[in-house]
Amino acid sequence: MKLVGKIPNAIVKLSTLERLDFGNNSIRGTIPNKIGRLKKLRKLDLDINQLTGSLPMSLFDLRNLTWLDLDTNELTGTITGRFRRLINVEVVSLYGNNFSGSLPDMKASQAWIN
Repeated sequence: MKLVGKIPNAIVKLSTLERLDFGNNSIRGTIPNKIGRLKKLRKLDLDINQLTGSLPMSLFDLRNLTWLDLDTNELTGTITGRFRRLINVEVVSLYGNNFSGSLPDMKASQAWIN
């Protein structure tokens, strides 16, 4: 059974959440603007959904994030140097979206999938 609908804005109230995995569902809409309030989040997996819009600025406040998988959605916008703020990220997967630009140079230990 697949999850259907939008990511509820109230999810940002789960302040101790470390892993958010809604991958391979039928989630639509946008990533909540205040996703950056999930300060303990280490893994964000929203791949293979129907997400639209651009990446919220607060996403780049997730300093504990090590895994970011947003591939195969309908996300848009420009990839910028803000990705450098994700200082602990090891894996990023963004393919299958409508982004422009390229990922910035990152530290050698980070593995980028684009």
